[in-house]
Amino acid sequence: MLAMLDAFLLSVRQLGDKRILTVFLKSMLLTLAIFAALGSALWFGTDALVRHYFEGSETTAAAASAVALLIGLLGGWLLFRAIAVAVIGVFADEVVHAVEAKHYPARFAAARDLSFARSLAMGMRSAVRALLVNLVLVPLYHTFPKWHAV
Repeated sequence: MLAMLDAFLLSVRQLGDKRILTVFLKSMLLTLAIFAALGSALWFGTDALVRHYFEGSETTAAAASAVALLIGLLGGWLLFRAIAVAVIGVFADEVVHAVEAKHYPARFAAARDLSFARSLAMGMRSAVRALLVNLVLVPLYHTFPKWHAV
């Protein structure tokens, strides 16, 4: 347990490292790109749905798209943390490599790279855990409004 705490503190001290900052930047850009893609899909999907399937006018389609986008923004605000956790989970191995290379060179030499699929699966599991914890704690958030999401 003490070794884990020591490793954690070493990684915290290394937050200004260029490799770790690069992971942060990539994660933020990818998270924002995911939200931009979801927003575009909501806008254009709603527009197509209203125009073609419900035979709505251009004005009706634009209004429906705007409402869908606003709902998407609210959903994005609520889901940002979970999606960011999933995205950073994909790049977490790069942070581990940076810390190991600096503080544990013998372990770094013996380390293996994770596949993209494994990194993605680990990131998704982390995001699902974050969502589930927050869903379980929703009653407490309403009971104690000063508490924030985990």
